[in-house]
Amino acid sequence: MLDLNNIDEWLERWAAWCLAGNIRLPGMTSNALVNKDKVKQRSFVDWSVDDVEFAIEQAVASLAKVDVLAAEALRLDVRSSIRQSERALIIKCSLSTYKRKVKKAKLVVIDEVNRKCF
Repeated sequence: MLDLNNIDEWLERWAAWCLAGNIRLPGMTSNALVNKDKVKQRSFVDWSVDDVEFAIEQAVASLAKVDVLAAEALRLDVRSSIRQSERALIIKCSLSTYKRKVKKAKLVVIDEVNRKCF
């Protein structure tokens, strides 16, 4: 189960999964459309790491539809070696807004993934 204590670890896995050539949305891809029924039907014991990472990607993509800044802040926050203040400048917001958006995105991901996977 995802929570604020382990979300960063899962986001690191998700980032590596994306960089390995897996799904990176902002919109649904054909692979996501094919697999969306599987995502809804799985039970806790059936979930593999790829399934959780896929669910994280879906949650971030859904978030981007309603709050693109939060989704972009989260994507930028994971695996970034630059300071948060520089990341905030990249997406053209204040540091406090950047931090608030990252926290919001993490909470959305936790809620969505726990509902689908656990």
